[in-house]
Amino acid sequence: MLIKTYQLAATVEQQVRIKLIAIEPIIGTLTVRQQNWLVNQLFTDATSDISTAIALKLLILWNTHDIEQLKLNLIAQYATQAKLIRHLLQDVRRHLDELILWQKTASGSLIDVQLVTTLAKMPISSNKTVGIIGDSVSFGLKATTNYGQYIQRATGSGVQNLAISGAHLSDNGYNSIYQQAQRLEKAQLYIFQGTDDDWLANVPIGSLTDKPNESYLGAFYHTIKVLKQKNASSKILTLTPTYQVPVKGNKVRRTDETRNKLGHNLHDYVRAQIQASYVLDIPVVNLMQKTLFNPADYQFRQLYMPDGLHPNERGHRIIAKEIATAYNYYFILSENKKVTNA
Repeated sequence: MLIKTYQLAATVEQQVRIKLIAIEPIIGTLTVRQQNWLVNQLFTDATSDISTAIALKLLILWNTHDIEQLKLNLIAQYATQAKLIRHLLQDVRRHLDELILWQKTASGSLIDVQLVTTLAKMPISSNKTVGIIGDSVSFGLKATTNYGQYIQRATGSGVQNLAISGAHLSDNGYNSIYQQAQRLEKAQLYIFQGTDDDWLANVPIGSLTDKPNESYLGAFYHTIKVLKQKNASSKILTLTPTYQVPVKGNKVRRTDETRNKLGHNLHDYVRAQIQASYVLDIPVVNLMQKTLFNPADYQFRQLYMPDGLHPNERGHRIIAKEIATAYNYYFILSENKKVTNA
């Protein structure tokens, strides 16, 4: 009887834990190591609670020789999964708090559960496939998690990120964003980031009529063309670079206002990209806003962009949220407005 009772409790516990992992969205935001730690803690707690409760029931009812009542009580108490689910969810929240504190101590960063939960509820989650191209920012250099990974964790979508550090938009070879676009698979949503590397390499801004290897805007136009050829019904979002103040120690190497050999600063390339996006009717997410990224501010830089150039995981949360917000505005609200006015 004792063995069967423990088997019953273990079976119920196993079923609940499987359901718990399926219904608790925060589990998906953790690394494999963190998931294992959390599940082990839950297993220990649940086993301890169930074993203690069963032992007490057995002790009381065994003394009364009421075996049938003992069996009925155990089945009623432990075969009702809803109660145990609520209990384990409380443990999840408690252990998650411990895990966040542990991770903060270990790496200095927090898992933004609220962001992931928010993204999962936003319209961007309807995309099952996402393609990303860009430079070191989209690649996630200096970040433990990039914006594409946040979107993937929140929505469960398949994300193909071909961004490469140091990539030019203009076609200067395999690493260029133009050629990245050609290697992308067919997707429902494409995210295409402009870059600062053309500015630094003195690539002409040019015009949309240029060839992809002739200018920044020539490559921009042909990259959009390639993405549309991949999937005519796809949605495309372009991202601009951010403000930047690259630092080495306490020394500022340059700023977004620094002019290249052609007399252009980074703002000139960003303005050209924004204008081209309007001309081509492509939604643009303007990240060059000090309300979003202000690396000239020391405290902001320490928290979101330590080297003054590459956003860390906190910075990528900002980008992920801006992408999801822009998606909602351009592809949901605007489309609904068009239908209403039709």
